[in-house]
Amino acid sequence: MEQQENVNTNLNLTLKEKFKFFFTSPSKLFEYYRENPKFGILFLITTICTLIHKLIFSNLSNEIMKKYMEKQLQGLDPQALEVTKKTMDTMNTPALKIGSTLIGALIGIFGMSLIIFIIFKISKVALSYQQTVTLYLLAFLSNSIGSIFKSIYMLISKKAIGINAILNPSAKNTLIASIDIFTIWQYVLLGIGIYAMGKTSKKKATILTIILAILSIGAAVLPFLVGIKK
Repeated sequence: MEQQENVNTNLNLTLKEKFKFFFTSPSKLFEYYRENPKFGILFLITTICTLIHKLIFSNLSNEIMKKYMEKQLQGLDPQALEVTKKTMDTMNTPALKIGSTLIGALIGIFGMSLIIFIIFKISKVALSYQQTVTLYLLAFLSNSIGSIFKSIYMLISKKAIGINAILNPSAKNTLIASIDIFTIWQYVLLGIGIYAMGKTSKKKATILTIILAILSIGAAVLPFLVGIKK
């Protein structure tokens, strides 16, 4: 308890200390952000990492997607095929990619944080919406780190990671593309964050983390499961 109070009263963690705590003692970092729920820098880091990954993935997958669409649209009127190609080229312009990434980040982060906030309210976890956004972004840093590693790998290998889930959409391929060590790390951090920031029990934090993981994974594969039932 004494150690926890020391962290809460230290309102000026240096960047070096934040970096250290993220990897060595994330609970201390979450405790700090409970009292200082400022997420501007966290949002910026997340957006930049997502943008880098998306641009690299788009450049590597562009030709593959074109060939895939040509195969799918075989027999189509040549003029209609040309319009489709031009539409794809327009959608892959850097300006549009940057814009869509920013909009997607805003909707994804604040929308998901709202869902988590509602679940917290139902579960009587005493966190404000601002604290919830901060918690979510802190946990999501693991995915941001993953995006950078994946981007580096794609640049070296010239292979677009996750392209199979787009070319061959299925519940299995979606799960493979969605779940990796960085996603698992995110859920671990989310659980630690709920425990440290929400001042709740480890059991309750674990249950809430499992619920959030099921909802997230379920939303990704639900369209395929509904299709199977039909």
